[in-house]
Amino acid sequence: MVHSKLPGIQLDEMNFWSLDRAERNLIRQAFLAAYQELCPCVYQPAFHSLENLLWNKEEYKVYIIDFKELMSQALRS
Repeated sequence: MVHSKLPGIQLDEMNFWSLDRAERNLIRQAFLAAYQELCPCVYQPAFHSLENLLWNKEEYKVYIIDFKELMSQALRS
C-alpha cells in the first residue's frame, strides 16, 4: 500500500485540549464532515482515538488515518 504524507498535525489529548474552544469546535465540525464522507465506504478506522486524526488548520480539514477493511457478511454478498 502506498500513501502520501498528509498536511496537518496529529491530534492527541494534550494538543487537542490545549487549543482554544473555537479551534476545537472547528475540528469537531471538520471531523463530522470527514466521518460522514467515510460512512458509505467499506473501510473503518482501525483504532478509535484522537491519534487517528490529523488536523489541517489551513484548510479546516480533518483526515482520519489507519484503516481496516470491514469484513461483514453483508459486504461479501
